[in-house]
Amino acid sequence: MLEVGFGGYCKLGDMDEVKSLLKEMRSHDIQPNEVTFTVIIDSYSKMGSIGKASELFDEMLKEGIIPDSVTYKTLMNGIFKVGKAEEALKLCDYMKSSTPL
Repeated sequence: MLEVGFGGYCKLGDMDEVKSLLKEMRSHDIQPNEVTFTVIIDSYSKMGSIGKASELFDEMLKEGIIPDSVTYKTLMNGIFKVGKAEEALKLCDYMKSSTPL
């Protein structure tokens, strides 16, 4: 249900509020899941902030949260949009190597 809140702030482009909400969640021992991360990654990607989207993806991995195909697709689309096809293809290779068939 928190994804709805994240989605609303993301649509408004209020990423400071998104960061604040993430921090508040964690302070109450509520861990974001892959859906939460994907919603935020999507927003950063749509804003053209692919560096921040990639950082969030890395944070997700460090926290042991396994991205799903939607997460990968979202980040790859964002990377392609900013013209970094090689980086997107590297992410695709990473996905193939880290995702069991």
